[in-house]
Amino acid sequence: MAMRTLGRQSIRGKLIWLIAVASGVALLIHCAAFAVIDMANTRRYTIRQLTAMADLLASNCTAAMSFHERKVAEELLASLRNQPMIEYACLWDREGSVFATWHRGDKPGFTPPPAGLIGYAVDSEGHLTITAPVADEDESLGFICVHSSTNELYEHIADKFGIAAMGISLSLAAAVLIGCVLQRRISTPILNLAATAQ
Repeated sequence: MAMRTLGRQSIRGKLIWLIAVASGVALLIHCAAFAVIDMANTRRYTIRQLTAMADLLASNCTAAMSFHERKVAEELLASLRNQPMIEYACLWDREGSVFATWHRGDKPGFTPPPAGLIGYAVDSEGHLTITAPVADEDESLGFICVHSSTNELYEHIADKFGIAAMGISLSLAAAVLIGCVLQRRISTPILNLAATAQ
């Protein structure tokens, strides 16, 4: 249907269509590549940020775990309340038993997870969990995990997609306007030649 409509258009109309389609495809490819790269970079940055946070907490909790000060450890974990992405944090001793926990008050019925592998993991709901060792020099004291929502990450990506969509629309409109001006330089000689031939 679109091809049939295009076939009935004038040379000027076809040139404008050609410019608009070529510009639109180029913009979409560029934005898609930018989106993939930006998502990967944002995810890597979030993982690095949470890993650094977990390592800092692990360092601060070494004294509390060495002297079995659960209250102090819980207070240290509670400092995460100022990080809106963090949903809970947990400390385990070297045997894998829960030493201290913290979670947001809007998550009742919280159950500490079992000790996991060192590193990061993403669950089926997109939540990110960082697990790091707690050690005093060469002595292992246990582990810490920081569990984070990725809502802010996806909101950030959605905002960028919105900006990109606006940019594509404006760029496409500009391409069509420029095409309307430039097509005259191409179509006018062709139309004059066709009129002469007739």
